[in-house]
Amino acid sequence: MEIENGTQWPAAIMLGNGPDGRPTLTVIIKVTFRFSKEDRKASWDESQLPIAGQDEFYGDDIQRGIRIETDMSPYKPGADIVLVGTAHAPQGRAVLTCETALRVGNVAKKVRVYGDRRWIFGSKLALSPTISSPEPFVTMELTYERAFGGIDEHQGMWCSYNFLGRGYAGKKKPESLHHKPLPNLEDPGNPIVSWDTNPMPAGYGFWPRGCLPRSKFAGTFDEKWLKEKKPERPPGFSFQFFNAAHPDLQMRGFLRGDEIVEMLNLTPQGYQKFQLAAIHPKSSIERTDGGREDMKLNLDTLCFFPEESLFYQVWRGLYPVRTLECEEIKKIFINMS
Repeated sequence: MEIENGTQWPAAIMLGNGPDGRPTLTVIIKVTFRFSKEDRKASWDESQLPIAGQDEFYGDDIQRGIRIETDMSPYKPGADIVLVGTAHAPQGRAVLTCETALRVGNVAKKVRVYGDRRWIFGSKLALSPTISSPEPFVTMELTYERAFGGIDEHQGMWCSYNFLGRGYAGKKKPESLHHKPLPNLEDPGNPIVSWDTNPMPAGYGFWPRGCLPRSKFAGTFDEKWLKEKKPERPPGFSFQFFNAAHPDLQMRGFLRGDEIVEMLNLTPQGYQKFQLAAIHPKSSIERTDGGREDMKLNLDTLCFFPEESLFYQVWRGLYPVRTLECEEIKKIFINMS
């Protein structure tokens, strides 16, 4: 089996059992695009990002969380919209807080960004903490380290939705929070007003696999599975586990590729609007018996890098095979539509 790629776009294949449990070949095609404030429509970039064969961590530090998740997923039941970047104060002037927003077609999300704040107990007799005034900022990295969550070292507890974050208290005790930082990123519809507030972590990036709600789709890793079934997927596994965007930025269906994109305070220019390029790769399978079939490709991943004026899109197609040796497949063709 070989791949005949008639484009400049990186491609890869995977083999495994598909959503129906049958042996399946997955074709993955990744295209990188460029946008600018002047262009109404994005265009594909000469310098294409490679297929990410493994996760890339912030600062190459596994403790910091994933900056770019691997492209090597066998199937996604819906589309992911992800943004990796920085919030920018309007006109580059220091502010205490600012609004950011991302819209792709009918999918939209807002994140309110604050300068650094802390929980403060005014005295030893204070029954609950107050929130300090935010410090001025010009830019703020949009990572889940700056969203609600974290670890309460004093109580030996952690936020199951985001163990990377800040502001979480396992138990309502002063030693858990006094002078501890609050999140810089908040959902404007559910702001933190007291230490009883436990909001969903806010952000635009790749959601950690080990955190809820994503982790519940991984299935049950019990002793029976370890002894008898590994490396098969465990009981209760759902392919939704491979959807990696913030839960608010996951789609039930797939992207068309011509959606209008709007960004607010996610680039130094402030407001950005453009249309996706409406470019679609094509793939077909040539069998050893001489037959040839077109493969349906789903546009299931869209990831923005506003700092570089770049984004990439990933298409994924599935083809059922008799066995994982794929002896019936002679060649895979990839072309531009």
